[in-house]
Amino acid sequence: MTAYGVVVDVLTELTFPGGGTTTLHVARSVSESDPMALVLPAMGVPAAFYGPLLDGLAANGVTAVVADFPGQGGSRPLAARDHDYGYAALATKFVPRVLQASRSELGHRLTVLLGHSLGGQVAVVAAAAERDIADALVLVAAGTPHWRVFEGRLGWEVLVQTQAVGAVARANGYWPGERFGFGGRQPRRLMSEWAHLARTGAFLLHGMPGVDDAIASIELPVLAIDVANDQFAPASSVEALVAKLAAAPVERQLFARETGRPLDHLGWVRSSDGVAVEICEWVRSTLDGH
Repeated sequence: MTAYGVVVDVLTELTFPGGGTTTLHVARSVSESDPMALVLPAMGVPAAFYGPLLDGLAANGVTAVVADFPGQGGSRPLAARDHDYGYAALATKFVPRVLQASRSELGHRLTVLLGHSLGGQVAVVAAAAERDIADALVLVAAGTPHWRVFEGRLGWEVLVQTQAVGAVARANGYWPGERFGFGGRQPRRLMSEWAHLARTGAFLLHGMPGVDDAIASIELPVLAIDVANDQFAPASSVEALVAKLAAAPVERQLFARETGRPLDHLGWVRSSDGVAVEICEWVRSTLDGH
């Protein structure tokens, strides 16, 4: 624990158009003038999983909030044929709604979108859709699933597996990830768009034409953190996502600290004290004077 204190609680319950619900959780830093980070989860990962990260951020001077994506964790309803959404809905409806609720409760603060894996992709699309949605982006273990950025046989495996996910989701009306041990239950459109990204390396999003061009003109400061032993987002995958941010000042860091716990695509969250310190130092130095 640093000189900062941590209070963790439920900030508010959110209801979305159509009746969907989610819970917004917060870890407050001491000062009401501290920046705020909205944590955007990885595919199928519940918001509660990020408790250690929220604690670490708040302990180092960044108030942190997180909410389950629609149909994930404690959010309802679950993905189904009649409850479908894609990247655009997450970026232009979910993220602004959660930020609005956060600011209503916590006051208007300098804001960082902190995306993990799929959440990093959502953060980038959100910044492309609305230029002033945040003051900076932090991407942790976040790359593209484009099969060509993975080495050798792994690339072919990624291609086959991602296209199978997309095909099953289209045929079934949603991806039943709980049956296959990957990604949890996910909406058809999101998995179809994710599979297209994996196949071509380009975003093709329903209702958002020209996304890659919009991403290329983002000028927000970006911190991209690679995680050691990450097979889902190796350095080449992270680089492929970062390369889309052609106009943005990007700083790359590697989190490889030995903690006694395994570091990988998900394991870093449980050992996130070190990465929280790095993120908070970068946020303060980058946003100082804003």
